[in-house]
Amino acid sequence: MRIETGYQKWAKDFLWRYRWLLAIIAVGLFLRVGMAMYLAGRDFVSDESEYFGAALSLAQGRGFSFFDSGPWLRPPVYIVFLAIPIKLWGPQVTPILAIQHGISVLTIVLFYLIGKELFNRRVGLFTAAACAVYLPFAIFPNLVLTETLFLAFFAAGVLLLLKSRSANRRYLLVGAAGALMSMATLTKGSLIAFVPFVAIWLFFSTSGRRQRLAAAGVFLAMFVVLLLPWTARNFLAYHAFIPVETTGAVNLWLASHQGPSSDIYSALSQATSIPERQSLAYSGALHDILSDPLGWIGRGTEGLAGLWRINFSGDERFVHGFSHGLVSGPYLIALFLMDDSLYVVLMCLALVGLATAKHDASQALVLLWVGVSCLLAVVFFAIARFRIPVLPFLFPYAGYAVMSLAPQLRSAIPSRTRIAAAGALCAVFLFTVLPTYPIGFTSLGFEAWLSQSHLTAGDLLLDQGELDQAQTEFEKADRTIPETSVELARVEILKGNPQEAEKLLQDGKQYFGTKVLLGDIYRNSGEMDPARRLFTDSIVNEQNPTSWAWEKISPPPSSRIDVGDGLDLGYVRGMQLGEQDGTTTFRWTSGDSFVRFPGAPAATGYRLTLRMRGWRPEGLPAPVADILANGKPVASIVASGGWAVYSIELPAGTMSPSQNLVVEIKSDIFTPGFSDPRLLGVMLDWVSLEPTG
Repeated sequence: MRIETGYQKWAKDFLWRYRWLLAIIAVGLFLRVGMAMYLAGRDFVSDESEYFGAALSLAQGRGFSFFDSGPWLRPPVYIVFLAIPIKLWGPQVTPILAIQHGISVLTIVLFYLIGKELFNRRVGLFTAAACAVYLPFAIFPNLVLTETLFLAFFAAGVLLLLKSRSANRRYLLVGAAGALMSMATLTKGSLIAFVPFVAIWLFFSTSGRRQRLAAAGVFLAMFVVLLLPWTARNFLAYHAFIPVETTGAVNLWLASHQGPSSDIYSALSQATSIPERQSLAYSGALHDILSDPLGWIGRGTEGLAGLWRINFSGDERFVHGFSHGLVSGPYLIALFLMDDSLYVVLMCLALVGLATAKHDASQALVLLWVGVSCLLAVVFFAIARFRIPVLPFLFPYAGYAVMSLAPQLRSAIPSRTRIAAAGALCAVFLFTVLPTYPIGFTSLGFEAWLSQSHLTAGDLLLDQGELDQAQTEFEKADRTIPETSVELARVEILKGNPQEAEKLLQDGKQYFGTKVLLGDIYRNSGEMDPARRLFTDSIVNEQNPTSWAWEKISPPPSSRIDVGDGLDLGYVRGMQLGEQDGTTTFRWTSGDSFVRFPGAPAATGYRLTLRMRGWRPEGLPAPVADILANGKPVASIVASGGWAVYSIELPAGTMSPSQNLVVEIKSDIFTPGFSDPRLLGVMLDWVSLEPTG
């Protein structure tokens, strides 16, 4: 007979007791990993480049100087959070996103406990399930944005406040909640507006005058203790009182200004310091509000509606190009069902729960947070992303609305007044949101994806050299979309019919791919001036399509690549736009960049020569550039601060059987600052390949 140890019995009991929560966590983790795989390799969106650039500067020992050239100062905690893995593992996002996924899963547990604390265990499980499957909560851990970390800090703080009402060690929990709220504020500064309401809530939800003062005092003391070092640092650095950040001033001006936002940023760029920009933003906002108070109130009402409306094309949804079939159909359906539709259902249920539940002091804290968030949306501006920290606090009320239908809760049937209130709240919400419900966009995107699936099939056939079959597939795609014409033109080029390809490209010239392919046709025919004009057109520069050109066009053989001269598309990948340093044209590499030499002449040996410059801001060491030829390391160069030529004798056997050479340049990177948040490696002027035998 097998005897269970104490640990085995505990583990068995734990797994059984929390089996539903563990299953919910597993589903949430599966969904998050799936989204990580789908979004892998994407470019930064929204404020991601700003946060990553600030963290990289901090990890390199440059403090918070990143913001010296920007319109505002951000809170420090998320930047420090990003800087730690950058310092440990280098400037890559994978470790950051892995940590954020762990935090996101932990947040599911926190909201299970919050739902349980507000109502009961079943509501807690419902809340956890909603957090697990609501798609934005699976997308945001894949973004270098504050939402995931902020929500974890804030939810933990709220949970401790709720538990402090019935705990013996009340002041310990209240103090810890104050510390967590301070960390959350140092992650997202707008939370500071909520802190006084928390203190008031503690005062009125505590019995006994002395105990009331003590609870509010302990909370505020711990909040200030953690906030004070950053505030003191700002005073020493800027000689001004900046408790957390200065984005609030700019956002207030943006919300009150009637003209284009470019007016504000242009005015702020004239100021010479962060305090001066903050003062200018506050004075500008006050002037605009007093000049048109009714207009400001109207814009505030629109901001409140924007907080709750669906924004189908928001950057964080990754649907750019959906009408051209560039977004996966299953992903669009997932967005529609697990984001938009689930959001509408959960919100309606939550509003029913809000109207019908019997409220106590614990629920008052949650309602205060919802109210303050709505107030901030009115005073400042709001976008759909700003509701992410609000929604999960409403999910327990949706759970209550569902569970109140169960037999054991039928005795708590709400009054007609409460039912009427629920109906009115739902009507207002649906009136606000349903006009933005994206049935049409989703249908359009899915149909386009189905049509353009022929492009994917054709690309595979093209890679296999099956030109006729690829052409057949491309002809089945939507001919009104310029991507289709580009693929058909590629087939004609490979068949040796550039004139036919050019005819196919006469339409759709507002598409960057059309211009790049036309430029390639001219370059191959020796017409360099029209080719350069097309390659450097503003539509092309907006995309900087070095990766696209690398995959889609076949440049002619060349022994010297003049990088950044306007004719290098197809030869380079992973580099910034072409620039000039005096009379020298160049491109910045991006840490991992490529140059290729197609169809190199046969020889027994080769010399690879590069002209580079490794400029760095003061205080940063000279960059090290590792050079690889067809994947083999051939040199490690410490690039000097001025232009210099470096020659490398390639070892025998470096050239591929097809006589193609791909040169990879890996280097340290830095970012100049807010005004130029690009991730830059070394400056590359030209690369040449010479036979030596």
